[in-house]
Amino acid sequence: MMGLMEGMDFPLRKLQLNPGDSLFLYTDGVTEAMDEEGRLFSDEKLENLLGTVPADAEAKDILTLVSEAVKGHAGNAEQSDDVTMLGLIYKG
Repeated sequence: MMGLMEGMDFPLRKLQLNPGDSLFLYTDGVTEAMDEEGRLFSDEKLENLLGTVPADAEAKDILTLVSEAVKGHAGNAEQSDDVTMLGLIYKG
């Protein structure tokens, strides 16, 4: 677990992936990336963007898509947090 804080409870969850399933993990710096007017990229915008990904997309393509969208959103605004992403596609 990353970013674990002492004294906090974190529930254990299990997930079984099937061939073709994918995971997209990210830090809050993705959804909290601000544009020049202070507007956040947002969970909703990320969810909508990921909804456009073709079923046959590779993980690197998904990461590039999101990275470019976040950079485009931010424009010339200074980066205020880390932007970290991990994409996995289970091939079986």
